[in-house]
Amino acid sequence: MSYFDQKDFYDARTCFDKLLKYESLDSDMLGTMAYFYEKDGDYNKAIKCTINYLKIVPSDDKAWYFLGRLYNSENQIDLAIDSYKECIRFNDSYSKAWNDLGVQYLKKGEYSRAVKYFNKG
Repeated sequence: MSYFDQKDFYDARTCFDKLLKYESLDSDMLGTMAYFYEKDGDYNKAIKCTINYLKIVPSDDKAWYFLGRLYNSENQIDLAIDSYKECIRFNDSYSKAWNDLGVQYLKKGEYSRAVKYFNKG
């Protein structure tokens, strides 16, 4: 059983932090690390892992959506918008992405654009 499965987050984090030094991580490991860092509240490392994951699997709509959520958590509105748009580019029926895109435009005060995206979701 892994550290992650046992909810031994301190040891899992120690292992993941060591792994981040390597550039040849596979997509599964990067995805797991991104999820862990997000749950641990370390959004910067989660973003880094997700970006590296997307270099390997650039058409993963769910990863683009996840990246948008991470940017939203860091109040990086424009980057969240770009990520949600990439998600939709790969899956235009991803209703959560349309909705969250609308939320980002609300934050920017662009109400007509927000409504446009809400209506698509």
